[in-house]
Amino acid sequence: MSRTLSSSVRFRSVRCRSGVSLSVVALASLLSTVASASDGVLDPTFSLDGKVTVDRAGLTSSDHGEAVAIQPDGKIVVAATTAVNGVSNFAVTRLLANGARDTAFGTNGWAIAGFTGTGGSRAKALAIQPDGKIVVAGTTATPSASDNFALVRFTSNGSIDTSFGSNGRVSTDFGRGRADRATAVVLQPDGKIVVGGETSNPSTVRDFALARYEANGALDMSFGEEGLVSTSFHTSIHDPDAATALSLQTDGRIVAVGMAGGDFAAVRYETNGSLDPAFGIGGKVTVDVGGVNPGYANAVAIQVNGRIIAAGKVGNQNDSDFALVRLEATGMLDLSFGTGGIATTNVYAADEAFAVAVQADGKIVAAGSGPFGENFLVARYDANGVLDPSFSGDGVADTDFETSIDWVRGMAIQPDGRIIVAGTLMKHTASTYVRFDVAVARFW
Repeated sequence: MSRTLSSSVRFRSVRCRSGVSLSVVALASLLSTVASASDGVLDPTFSLDGKVTVDRAGLTSSDHGEAVAIQPDGKIVVAATTAVNGVSNFAVTRLLANGARDTAFGTNGWAIAGFTGTGGSRAKALAIQPDGKIVVAGTTATPSASDNFALVRFTSNGSIDTSFGSNGRVSTDFGRGRADRATAVVLQPDGKIVVGGETSNPSTVRDFALARYEANGALDMSFGEEGLVSTSFHTSIHDPDAATALSLQTDGRIVAVGMAGGDFAAVRYETNGSLDPAFGIGGKVTVDVGGVNPGYANAVAIQVNGRIIAAGKVGNQNDSDFALVRLEATGMLDLSFGTGGIATTNVYAADEAFAVAVQADGKIVAAGSGPFGENFLVARYDANGVLDPSFSGDGVADTDFETSIDWVRGMAIQPDGRIIVAGTLMKHTASTYVRFDVAVARFW
């Protein structure tokens, strides 16, 4: 497998004497490495080699990391999906700032919540409230073989918050008779919770979908129609529309990005859930990033000047690139970014960005995976959309976990600028068995 950009990141672990304390030599080496650390290099103060795998229950569990957030105290919270007795459940695992598992959280560092009488639940996003409670959003399958939006709230110690919804859980049916799948969540300053994803009807026509909840988990009846909003770009099953990420503007308006057929799509909503007529055409924008090649967004970030950055991919399953689009606050393409408002990056044959964030200095960081999920990829761009060569030597940091297939699903930037990336490690443990663990890496 060839790589267009040559900046593979590799570190050999510094071993601890007796497994507890660093030797003088190892400590000196570690401190020297830290002192000379450059941007885009794995952080050896994080689990000694910059990488952590979190396995809940060995071969009896299958754990998929889906999103990550950082607490004010520096602890790292990862939302995951884990299998319990063959049924998937929402899960959260928490790490200390040094990468060690926080065993004071939940049970041995894990908190789990399922939905009784369903075909399983899949977590996709999380947000941390100011009081430390953790909101996880995703999807739960219903007995009628459709899917509903699903939320679970945990307390700061990993127990289920029974003051939220019904015994800590909320399930929402948009009433269209098919699949309602949540992929994003944001918290408003007033404590309300906005969840985004897709809804479809029996003809499998898919639309953007948003729901807003009160702090106690009840639908907010002042938002959309009894708490729910759906937005369509197309009416054909061949042109699916779906929101994949959300962000809040400082004025409270909600930006959702995702796909509209084979294009990047963005929608902006007023605070009451109505489309914002000042954005794009009637509140909606589509961007053709690849001509005949399809593209879609997986992540969104809003800059301090109000510009909107959406990140995802362009290309087909076997030949795709990172793709970033920047929009003006009006929804127009920002032609000062990349080439005509679009920046693409090719590393391997098939690359896809799943997360994007803006640093305090205005530089833009996107994280994703290489072909078929192989390797964690983190790319940093200058404010104009050009790869930043001061990051890992060529703008892209590339790392893997042993001899495994690894894919990224979430990213967060610490206050000190270090970058946390989370996802899943898939490892062959026998000729007929594949094991999945949560994987987390930290970069300078």
